[in-house]
Amino acid sequence: MTWTGVINTDWNTGGNWVLGCAPGINSPVIIPGTATAPTQPTISVAGAKCKNITIDQSTGGKLTITSPGTLTVSD
Repeated sequence: MTWTGVINTDWNTGGNWVLGCAPGINSPVIIPGTATAPTQPTISVAGAKCKNITIDQSTGGKLTITSPGTLTVSD
């Protein structure tokens, strides 16, 4: 699952992801840099999940988690 951020910053908005749905517990996640994704993801509600996560910090990729948001990474 690759973040595109074309709609907004909400992790749970399916349209922000290449496959059109938010990641689940078995989904490897890639957060690219800002040249590829115009907005970066924010998790602001509990319950986000993914298998593993790669964030391209070298090109501006980032993930923000605000209270009460949570992210469970299974791998």
